[in-house]
Amino acid sequence: MGSDWEGPKLLGGVQLLSQTGKDREREAEVITWMRPPRGWVKVNVDAAVLKGEGTGLGMVMRDENGAFQRAAVRRERRCWPPEIAEIKAVEFDLKQLERSGGRQAVVEMDC
Repeated sequence: MGSDWEGPKLLGGVQLLSQTGKDREREAEVITWMRPPRGWVKVNVDAAVLKGEGTGLGMVMRDENGAFQRAAVRRERRCWPPEIAEIKAVEFDLKQLERSGGRQAVVEMDC
């Protein structure tokens, strides 16, 4: 499914950003993944709002070793403000956690 929106791209540690038709390069911030406590999972949630199209909600779950456990996405027809969309993504994540057995989780988001 295509989109007219084009965001930053991470290529070999360099993030390319489009600015007024010209590309410029800058170093990407390196973030180290921090494992959750033993027996827990870590869930990253995010939301994207495309004006006039709706909101996308997503989550990725990994165990304490970083091994993939589960991922899910959902499209909402409603366009929420970004802060509300992020909260809706957390709500979506909590429902997914419940479906996966109600495991203890560390939830991360970029809002």
